[in-house]
Amino acid sequence: MYALVEEAPCYHANLRAHQRLFDVLLEQVRRRRVVVRRKEVALGRQYQALYERWRTHLTGDPLPSLQFLRTKCRALLAADIQTML
Repeated sequence: MYALVEEAPCYHANLRAHQRLFDVLLEQVRRRRVVVRRKEVALGRQYQALYERWRTHLTGDPLPSLQFLRTKCRALLAADIQTML
């Protein structure tokens, strides 16, 4: 047998295989986070639009800060995508 586990040939093969799988998994998680974040932003925009229509219908006046919220959502999405890449 081997004095140390690190001397076994299968040990190094397993390390390489683990690193390959880890890199693939990490890339998939990153991609999924970007997709989920984009979907969250899209759903947030859809909700905001529906809420604005509902509120305008009830009160007759639109939300004053809708443009601010849209700009903030775009900035957050861009920042999140940059940090994930």
